[in-house]
Amino acid sequence: RLVNLWAVGSARLVRAVGAESLAKATPHFECKRRCRAAHMAVERASKRFMTALEAAASGEEVDRLTGEHIACVQDFQAAQRELHHGRRASLSAALLAAVAPYFEAEDEHRAQLSQVDVAIEQLNIAASAAKVRYHGALRSLEALSEQAHRRRADNNIGVEVASSDHESPAQ
Repeated sequence: RLVNLWAVGSARLVRAVGAESLAKATPHFECKRRCRAAHMAVERASKRFMTALEAAASGEEVDRLTGEHIACVQDFQAAQRELHHGRRASLSAALLAAVAPYFEAEDEHRAQLSQVDVAIEQLNIAASAAKVRYHGALRSLEALSEQAHRRRADNNIGVEVASSDHESPAQ
């Protein structure tokens, strides 16, 4: 349903801002997305690094996290350089402002899809846990059933022995 809504909404936005304008501005906005993603990666790497330092992690772990952080910072800096280089291209501020609603709507759509993906993953985890509980309960039920059958069989053997003892003297 979200995909269908996006298809309709994006078609309207494309008509409103123009396909040619979108095509010209797409590399710029994709670069901005990469820059944002790289910035978030730096923040996550920084947090892991600081947490390791506060927890007095091993030297090897700190070295590994330092390398990870350096790589993330380098990726972010490269994305920033690409973004600044792209801004020097022939894209006017008016063109970028005109197509910005399309890319903002696309970002919102991607965020919604991401939330749906997270919800699906959580439901899959819950379903897996429910299956484990179900199979455990089924095994317990089978064990109880087998136990009940054994008791009945043991009681029937005792009844047969007792009834055959009563019949023998009468003959």
